[in-house]
Amino acid sequence: MEDVHSFDKEEQQRIAVSVNEVVNRELKSYKEKHNTEITYHILVDNVRSVGVQGDERTYKRCMELKLKFPNNLVDYDLVARLSTSITNEVSEINRVLCDYFS
Repeated sequence: MEDVHSFDKEEQQRIAVSVNEVVNRELKSYKEKHNTEITYHILVDNVRSVGVQGDERTYKRCMELKLKFPNNLVDYDLVARLSTSITNEVSEINRVLCDYFS
């Protein structure tokens, strides 16, 4: 059984790269549709959280996604789409904490 408290830099980097691929894809699509550039920062935390995926309880990592929206125009649909895509596609993440600002 995996030690739930262990967390090494290689694992953190691998997860961050996977998250980065998802976020880049979603933001590229958003930019093409809305002609708006959004910058971001990813932090993969050394924190685990209990979540539910399907019918099962999960105990996986949290991450923080900081998004910078231009002109005080936060697109909450984009925030929801990013969070959902990350948790669906990056198996090590079950919770995305979003922080957005302009």
